[in-house]
Amino acid sequence: MSRIIAGFIIAVSFLPIRNKVETIIDKVFFKEKLEYFQSLHNLSQILVTILDLKKLIETIVKNISQIMKVENICLLLKDDETEKYQVKSYIGFNDQIKRKKLTIKSELVNLLIYEKTAVIKNTLIEQNINNKFSNVINQMQQFESEIVIPFFYNKQLIGILSLGQKKSGDIYSMDDIQVLTLLASQSGISIQNALLYKKSLIKERMERDLQIGAEIQKYFLPQKIEKIKDLDIDTHYSPAEFIGGDYYDIAKMGKNKYGIIIVDISGHGSSAAIVMSVISFIFHSVIERIKGTSELMAILNKRLHDRLQAEKYATGIFIIYDSSNGRFEYTNAGHHNLILYKKSKDKIIELKGGKGMPIGVFKDSKYKTGKFTLKRRDILLLQTDGVYEAMNNKHEQFSIDRVKNEILKYKDSSPDKLNKRIINRIIQFRGDRSQQDDITLITIKKVI
Repeated sequence: MSRIIAGFIIAVSFLPIRNKVETIIDKVFFKEKLEYFQSLHNLSQILVTILDLKKLIETIVKNISQIMKVENICLLLKDDETEKYQVKSYIGFNDQIKRKKLTIKSELVNLLIYEKTAVIKNTLIEQNINNKFSNVINQMQQFESEIVIPFFYNKQLIGILSLGQKKSGDIYSMDDIQVLTLLASQSGISIQNALLYKKSLIKERMERDLQIGAEIQKYFLPQKIEKIKDLDIDTHYSPAEFIGGDYYDIAKMGKNKYGIIIVDISGHGSSAAIVMSVISFIFHSVIERIKGTSELMAILNKRLHDRLQAEKYATGIFIIYDSSNGRFEYTNAGHHNLILYKKSKDKIIELKGGKGMPIGVFKDSKYKTGKFTLKRRDILLLQTDGVYEAMNNKHEQFSIDRVKNEILKYKDSSPDKLNKRIINRIIQFRGDRSQQDDITLITIKKVI
């Protein structure tokens, strides 16, 4: 009995000390918890302010690493082009971690999509009956993962956060998992916003570059049409994009001779525009010394083939007009036939001579020449396929026949008015369907 009484006395004597210790422990624990949740709250507020993708993911990784006190951590984002999840930011790894990827068909990815919540390695090990989760566990071990958190946006898995062991050796608590899940939800939105912002910047930069390219391209097209006393000439050019792949020009070749060229480069956009600039350079470098249309086409063909190795080609027509005798000579390199309205017969014919292969396809292609004359009020039309292949919502093409009908309908109009009529008719025909190809028209009318 005396021993029990003595023990009771000792316990009572140390009770104040124990209470003080417990109070100190509670305060320390509460302070740590308070700092823990305060740090998470601060991070959640920071995330919504960052639009730079690189800075955002580095902020997520750095702050979660500090808050959770982990040995290693990495964040993988989905690359839509490769359809793989790639490491974009990491702490506690060497640079080799950047080479590791997860495919959209990997077991870990499929499990995250199915579970839509955190995947814990120890839980998988406990449930790994008949090696059901062996592949998932192996994939987690590649990233030294103890827990992986999915980042979803609009039901799509856009990112994966992998956390290694805590420095303390403690396991992840339910509080940790709940907080990480909430952060992942907000991070998914922030990452998607940053991705959209990045895409908008890229698009804006591209559009600005294309606008600059379009301005530069204008210098390769004629700034003004060469005046020819007995011909009325009008041109129309409208690219399908900022930068086009059609080319035309009218240049003086000597006292009485003029060169008229129209070219349609395969494709459109930047690559076609580069070919267009090459053709323009070649055309102006040789125009004053060539003697015939077939000679120019042969030069263009050889030089284009040498530079592009048939990766790009072009169709085109080159005409030489001699104002001293009113004769036209032409060569057609795989282009649509010239359209000629004969006033005396009130009918339209297609000029089918002077044929040759498209330029740039075969190095040693041979080109022929054709000849014709224009009489007063005759009309000659050169066009690229964006004119007659313009399509409406029923997938019908504008067609050569409709072009001819417009010429017959407005045969007494000036080339300027005729071109406007044709273009307006194409726009009306297309309806709300957008322009799919570059459009170029050269209309020539004999006035004397």
